[in-house]
Amino acid sequence: MLDTPAWLLIASGAALLTCGGIEIGYVRSRPVRTYTRLMIAYDSGWVLTALAGLLMAWQGSGAGGEVWIGYQTAAPLVFAVLLATAAAK
Repeated sequence: MLDTPAWLLIASGAALLTCGGIEIGYVRSRPVRTYTRLMIAYDSGWVLTALAGLLMAWQGSGAGGEVWIGYQTAAPLVFAVLLATAAAK
């Protein structure tokens, strides 16, 4: 339905699953403020990317799904790296 290649969907699912596990592992050892700021940045990017993908879809472009799924693949990886490199409590 999103007109995205299967490999991108699989990569997105793997990134979300892996990074979700990393987040769970770090959530108690990082300051709440750091974790909250990273979540706000992640969710803000999610909203902007969803809006961009929706706008592209409304204009008839098939790339909207690729943009959104691409963000879902890259953003969790960046989030996990930033969380891992953040100072511990």
